Amino acid sequence: MKPENKWMDAEAAEGEEGPPQRRVFKKEAAEAMGHMEKLFTDQRQLVMARYPSLAADHLAQSANAERTGYLYKQGGLDRRRWQKRWFVLVDDFLFYYSSSSSATPKGIVRLDRLRAKPARPHDDPEREHAFSLPAQKKLYVLAASYLEERDEWLEAINRASFFVTGLSS
Repeated sequence: MKPENKWMDAEAAEGEEGPPQRRVFKKEAAEAMGHMEKLFTDQRQLVMARYPSLAADHLAQSANAERTGYLYKQGGLDRRRWQKRWFVLVDDFLFYYSSSSSATPKGIVRLDRLRAKPARPHDDPEREHAFSLPAQKKLYVLAASYLEERDEWLEAINRASFFVTGLSS
């Protein structure tokens, strides 16, 4: 009996691993993922090299920082949790840390083509001074303690984005 297609024939000949084309594809996919991982690591190292003044001792005094301060960040997987984070805005990057004394950022948001907007999270009406920052593949929801503080962060972030992208208000 003849197999229905060339894949079935190749799978029968190759056993569990499948046809040679599938092995080649898996190898190429693994190489591509490794390359993407290296690019991400290289970009993060480049950012950190570009801003060495963001070491813990210099965060508060950094001459490069447009704005620094604590904000509440809505949790990634658990959107009901809010975590207090130290934020530092430098040029077109928003860095966030566990605390003002942390040396390594927990995350970096590139502000290129981003626009921060006031927001009110549906699940937590107490966070009335919240704003959203839609990044490429993630929506950041942040909250300030006071309305004036939120507005200052919105203005600083959007000014940084304007500087980079030329967007108008």
